[in-house]
Amino acid sequence: MRDVLSCMTNNIISRVTIGRTYNEGESGIAVKGLLQELLALLGTFNIGEYIPWLKWVNKINGLDSRVKKVAKDLDAFLDSVIEERVIRNNKGEYSTGEAKDFVDVLLEIQNGKETGFTLQRDSLKAILLVI
Repeated sequence: MRDVLSCMTNNIISRVTIGRTYNEGESGIAVKGLLQELLALLGTFNIGEYIPWLKWVNKINGLDSRVKKVAKDLDAFLDSVIEERVIRNNKGEYSTGEAKDFVDVLLEIQNGKETGFTLQRDSLKAILLVI
């Protein structure tokens, strides 16, 4: 039951923010496994955060390498999502009745001058991670 509810929640959130669901096999990155690894790392005890002079232990137990791998994979996934949407917007592949998702709104803010500030691609990725 936990897996079904987790899958449903992930599908709803990704459909609202990214515009579609990303199941394994649809993209080069297994998004479900990536999110599970991210959540596992968030719950992992990081001794270097509590006792800074023992930060070297994270290299031995592999925590640093796991964090770097997840960060790299997540960055590549979000970059591919944003790039896919930029290409889609440039080609004008939207139908008139199609609703815009959160990435489209962020790209409109990035391209528009009415906000008074600029959004860089890293800022877009950070906002998507928070959402």
